[in-house]
Amino acid sequence: VPAHKTVLAIHSEYFRAMFTSGLQESSQSSTTLDEIPSDVLREIVQYMYTGNLQVNKENVQDFIIGCDLLQMENLKSECCNVMDINTDVSNCVWQFADHFHCTSVCNKAVNIIKQQFCYVCQQEEFVSLPSNRLVTILKWKELNLGKEGENTVARCVVCWLEKNLDVKVEDVKEIIMSVRLCHVTDEGIDALMKTHIVEQNPELQRFTAVHRESRFLALTRITSRSGQKRFKSNSLNNAEKRSLNHPDALLRLLWSKRSKASG
Repeated sequence: VPAHKTVLAIHSEYFRAMFTSGLQESSQSSTTLDEIPSDVLREIVQYMYTGNLQVNKENVQDFIIGCDLLQMENLKSECCNVMDINTDVSNCVWQFADHFHCTSVCNKAVNIIKQQFCYVCQQEEFVSLPSNRLVTILKWKELNLGKEGENTVARCVVCWLEKNLDVKVEDVKEIIMSVRLCHVTDEGIDALMKTHIVEQNPELQRFTAVHRESRFLALTRITSRSGQKRFKSNSLNNAEKRSLNHPDALLRLLWSKRSKASG
């Protein structure tokens, strides 16, 4: 792609550093950028000369990646605005937006995932999430789980585990700990125990069983009789249940109670 070094340096911090820092490229007549597709680079260079760029929902991610590499923050921000407008439940791009620091897109995607979790968790992109991203989502308190409650979470974990057979044991433990197992039916627990990776690993079998029992006992200890009745009668909504039964909250409450008893 032919271009003047001065024009490139004016619009791009990447090129400015390349051409003004005494690097080898500053004295060469050409340079190679393997990280950006040629058609995307051509459009970006043309934008430097004309101020015009045709961005749509099909090519916006390519342009954001290119702008991020070339350190063209203003153009990247404009591309993020286009992505924000086109973000919906069918193309939730939370992981991409978070990685490239598209804040408004990321916030919108997070809200979509929370509100439409029952739909989002059934999409192919969901089972492609890395384990740490999956855990992050499952720990959100405001997930709309629908009529099936925590069984929805258990079911999506089963699907994820069956599609990611090479996941590490410690990551599986973290995922299982993100499920409120005391609110999952016996059928849901059985499905989790029968996933290939759990079924083939005695350590994970024991861990799942112990985790389920410990969560139930902890919940019993911190709730009053009336609280237990309300909990079992489903008069608490799903968000309240997840908040009450969050592992960090349980640990804090149990530790506080134990400290008072020992004093």
